[in-house]
Amino acid sequence: MTAERFGATLYERIEYSEWVGQTTFRAIFRVANVRNFP
Repeated sequence: MTAERFGATLYERIEYSEWVGQTTFRAIFRVANVRNFP
């Protein structure tokens, strides 16, 4: 594996985990909102 390919894979992984984190946060926030304001 070349250093370039490794860097690209690492970047993709960081970007993906960031997307997952945002999606999870939005879902939790939505559930919290529904609970607080029925």
